[in-house]
Amino acid sequence: MNQPKSAIQFAGIILAPLVKEVLLNSVSVLGIPKQEGQHEREPRWYVDNFFYEVENYIGRSPKSIVYHPYYRIKIVGDGDVIIAQSPEAGEKIVQDGYVTLYTN
Repeated sequence: MNQPKSAIQFAGIILAPLVKEVLLNSVSVLGIPKQEGQHEREPRWYVDNFFYEVENYIGRSPKSIVYHPYYRIKIVGDGDVIIAQSPEAGEKIVQDGYVTLYTN
């Protein structure tokens, strides 16, 4: 088999964009604070995942829980009050991810 003559095949060209995305998303998910002198990165709708803070649903009635535009809600149990949730309030969740609510 002949070697390609015109193709550039360096690991940096192929892997650099992937590694960049992994590192940028890791910083966001891990909640690493912004350092002085950094600039704010604009999200790119065609590449980036968006993360949203989960609301506190504990103590609320399952009937009062309405549709959320950024993530999905799954209620487990037939009780009258939400007693636990996963992920917890204040944690970040990827867009269209699931928040599971448990009733008593």
